[in-house]
Amino acid sequence: MKGRIWLLSRTSEGPLLAERLLEQGWSLDISVASLTAAKSYPLSSRIEIRIELSQGMKSISLTPSILKARLKEKTFNWIIDATHPFRLNEVDNLSQLCRSLHQPLLRLERPIKTPKNIDLIDSLNSLQDLMKNNENILLIAGLQDLAYIYDNCNTPCFALISPDPYSLQLALSMGFPPGHLACLLPQYRRNTNTHYLEYALCKHWGVTLLILCQSGCPIEQIWCYVGQQIGVRRVFLQNIAHFNERCGFSAKELLEILNKC
Repeated sequence: MKGRIWLLSRTSEGPLLAERLLEQGWSLDISVASLTAAKSYPLSSRIEIRIELSQGMKSISLTPSILKARLKEKTFNWIIDATHPFRLNEVDNLSQLCRSLHQPLLRLERPIKTPKNIDLIDSLNSLQDLMKNNENILLIAGLQDLAYIYDNCNTPCFALISPDPYSLQLALSMGFPPGHLACLLPQYRRNTNTHYLEYALCKHWGVTLLILCQSGCPIEQIWCYVGQQIGVRRVFLQNIAHFNERCGFSAKELLEILNKC
């Protein structure tokens, strides 16, 4: 048997990483942001799952006190950050914390690809300029990123959220009218290859502009395709954590590194 890994997960890659790490012989502590996410992980006596929320958001954030307390409880060979944060300060904060405590850290980084005919913006000022044009805007983002955008926009928007009570409660607390929200499982989790619901939503809301947080996730790819098919303008809010040099590894690279330990 190998040692113990603390997996911080807010991405669809988390359950697959956990499964492969178990096969390699690792024991895992896994931090997730909801009960729904916890149910995606394999059952094993070598897995301990904690549901951890930060500041009312559906996200995982480690303060120095939380990290120090957890490291006093257990010794971890590695911490794996699979939260795929959208903002650069989250990347820097965890890296600095782990360095100060001499805790080895690995970070999951998805490959970022920009499809053709996509507009790229890199600031909220640019986003606010877009929102002055009386567009019917559909936001495609995780809850934390959704709050980040919605707090800085000055026009009504529509949004997709996960079909669970917490997501709905939080989105309503942000100020979204109920009729501007759709609780929808991603197409790849609905066991279907069709996009009828996505097309129907765009038609129902009269969507003229799709704004997506660039993250490389499957949902992003699906909505880029849908937007292209119906002729809707698509805009990526660039992931500023990728503006600097590469700071992480793909899931395959992570597993190769840990398999050699």
